[in-house]
Amino acid sequence: MPRFLRIYMAPIAAILFLRATEAYAETDKVQAIIGRASIWFLTIIVSLGVIMVLVGAFFFVTSAGDEKKVEKGKSTILWGMAGVAVAFLASSLIKLVEKLVK
Repeated sequence: MPRFLRIYMAPIAAILFLRATEAYAETDKVQAIIGRASIWFLTIIVSLGVIMVLVGAFFFVTSAGDEKKVEKGKSTILWGMAGVAVAFLASSLIKLVEKLVK
């Protein structure tokens, strides 16, 4: 496993654990399940998005003027940020639906 992945795995695991335990405070079983699933989803997708942005930055920095690598780095950064944005929008939509159901 690459060194940069090992460095980021411990904080990501800690965030996953802490975010997942927040959902246990909810009383209704269905809402707790939805809450836990949305927290896990958001945490995993955001973590993957951050990793994609870092990988894209690596491609961009190490391109050495090669246009294909520069474009690959820009594209990877863009799609990583798009994934994070979609995850936040999905999480917001879940919370909106939960509030409407209450």
